[in-house]
Amino acid sequence: MSVVDFVEYFVYFTSFGLCMYALSSVKFDKFTHVSNPLKVQLLWILLATGLAYIVSQFIFALTIYS
Repeated sequence: MSVVDFVEYFVYFTSFGLCMYALSSVKFDKFTHVSNPLKVQLLWILLATGLAYIVSQFIFALTIYS
């Protein structure tokens, strides 16, 4: 495992954590059915994963790691 791989994983996991934190402020109960909270939590995790990937790719495009 090289240093570049370590930096990429660090950026991915950091952006995932920040996206989870940012999405926690969104009130998903306003536009979802709260009768099944497992589906809402899965939606939250999938949105955070997709957003973290986009943010990571944006960061990599701005740096020398592209």
